[in-house]
Amino acid sequence: MSQYPSPMHSMVPGKTRQAFLHNNHGKTASVFINKKLQFSKARYALFMALDSLKGTTNNPKVLIPAYHCRSIPESVTATCFDILFYKLNKDLSIDLDNIRSLIRDNSDIKALLMVHYFGFQQPQLEAIIKECYENNVAIVEDCAHAFYGSYNNCRIGTIGDFVIASPWKFFPIDEGGYLITNQARDIFLTNRHSSIKHEIKSLLYQVDHLHKPATSQEVDAKTFNRCMSFYNDSLEDIMNGSSNLHEFIPADKINRGTIVNEFIIKHYPHNFNILQRRKNYQHWSSIITSLAGCHALHPEIDNHTVPYVFPVVVEKEACKVFHYLKCKGVPIWRWEDFSISDCGTSKDYRLKLFQLACHQDLTLEDIDTMATHLKHALIA
Repeated sequence: MSQYPSPMHSMVPGKTRQAFLHNNHGKTASVFINKKLQFSKARYALFMALDSLKGTTNNPKVLIPAYHCRSIPESVTATCFDILFYKLNKDLSIDLDNIRSLIRDNSDIKALLMVHYFGFQQPQLEAIIKECYENNVAIVEDCAHAFYGSYNNCRIGTIGDFVIASPWKFFPIDEGGYLITNQARDIFLTNRHSSIKHEIKSLLYQVDHLHKPATSQEVDAKTFNRCMSFYNDSLEDIMNGSSNLHEFIPADKINRGTIVNEFIIKHYPHNFNILQRRKNYQHWSSIITSLAGCHALHPEIDNHTVPYVFPVVVEKEACKVFHYLKCKGVPIWRWEDFSISDCGTSKDYRLKLFQLACHQDLTLEDIDTMATHLKHALIA
């Protein structure tokens, strides 16, 4: 696997001081600002939610989307749940007919993981909720990409029986994961306080980032090209027990996020975060519309959506384009290292769906520079 030059920007926000120059309004813009269980990463929140649903069933099953990052199946595997992958449509909405078929043909399905990809709410929520309710299937609402937002006047994070979130994707912090329970369920949790070592680490991160975004060294590990598997083994090896977990560290599952990071989130200027992300997304969209060879997964963004990244589908020679952008230092991610299924969308998007940064640290000029590289990559 090749190592590329350091990216010109981070994929996630890293500036602290500049953001706090803005007025701190909008504290209630997200359900996650208030009561929740804290973890070091959202994957451990997912583990805890599923672990509380296992009961005494020998082979409980969970439905997860065929398009996913590696940490999801690793977290599920750690709970000893059996995984059933469900199909997605081209806009990454849930294939309801496939969900109904899976529920009909399998017993002991305890939960469905519903992902709001890239900050866009899953459509057909009423139908999904109805199907799960009628079959006693709990909904785990994955808001790792959707810290803010609403659907039919209902805030993101209030729909699922369990809700997980990943705040480090939206704020200048080094880690963080949340779990909310929206139903009367008992969770037996020993969620100890963060260690002094972790608190100092988070504090030093903030001191180091008072005037600058995340350094290239910090984001290098997340910006490698994954044309070959990121790890030597496959997710299938992990799921059948023949290999070790990589993203899920069992010893970390009861660690909570730090007080330092929680302070940053609580006092962050949320309206600035929301407006800047939307502004950057709309700027990306206006540029992508004029480029041949690619298209935005969601060209339009409504007033109730706050994006995590800008997802773009590269129609031809995706690996070549990806390699070019990496060599130019454009911050970009894609999910290549996930389980193989019969979902055509996930197979197609494995290489073609790029995630471009649009977070609040970026200026329109930053996006213009990245877009110029994308334009050249498409015609190279």
